[in-house]
This record gives sequence, structure tokens and C-alpha cells, in this order.
Amino acid sequence: MFMMHAEMGSVGAKRAACSHLSGRFSGLCILDEQCEINCEIESEDNIGGACDGFPSRCYCQTQCPP
Repeated sequence: MFMMHAEMGSVGAKRAACSHLSGRFSGLCILDEQCEINCEIESEDNIGGACDGFPSRCYCQTQCPP
């Protein structure tokens, strides 16, 4: 008897984003766009940024480790 086994993985699956406080951004974070630009300049590992918390601060996002 001939059996074929195929494994299907998720192609292009994204890992969750982990966030950390920006090391460069100073002052209140008002615009997510400014935070995101700052985070991208801060490190090529950062995949985004957003304002969060009270008082609002800039948090950068990276891909979480597997």
C-alpha cells in the first residue's frame, strides 16, 4: 500500500509584535506617525511604533522571538 504524507505549514504567517519604550523619543507622544518614524530610525529591527500610556510615550514594536 502506498501512503503519502504532507505537512502543511502557514505560509507567510506573522509573529506577534512585542513593544518596548523608545530610547530616543523625548517628551509627550502625540502622533503615532512621528513615533513610528522615530522607531524606524532608532533600529532596523523595529517594525513600527505607536503612542501609548499616560502620560503618552512612544513605544516601538519589533517581532517577538519565536
